Amino acid sequence: MGGKGSGRIKILNIDWDKKEDRNIYQKEWRQTYYSTHPEYREKLRQSNKLRFDYFRHNVMCINGKHVTVRKRRFQGYCELCGRTDLGRGKAHHLYYHHWDDKHPEYGIWVCFWCHRYCEAVDDDSEYRMMEKYKCLKKQITK
Repeated sequence: MGGKGSGRIKILNIDWDKKEDRNIYQKEWRQTYYSTHPEYREKLRQSNKLRFDYFRHNVMCINGKHVTVRKRRFQGYCELCGRTDLGRGKAHHLYYHHWDDKHPEYGIWVCFWCHRYCEAVDDDSEYRMMEKYKCLKKQITK
């Protein structure tokens, strides 16, 4: 008898024993199926959204590791400036800012710009940057 897979029939010139051929076929099938079945595409989109929302609300990256956390309830707007979460790109996405890695459940929902501000304030515990900014502002406006 023949070697491995010799009893199989080749369909559409695909060698089913080769992983690369199977992957190419599966990719082509998904592309054609999704384009001809919009209801399935919408179902898949909703499924991915639920998965993303779960990850966003319950998982954090702390020191390079993903950790499951009970975050505060998602507000849907920046708790500092009031911008709403539009969900498009970095500038409109809301982030969960926490102060202490030992207690990540204590945090606030902030937009990209306010998150940058929070990180700067957290890093500058002695207010050196703020004092330097005020000094430069006085020098320039004189």
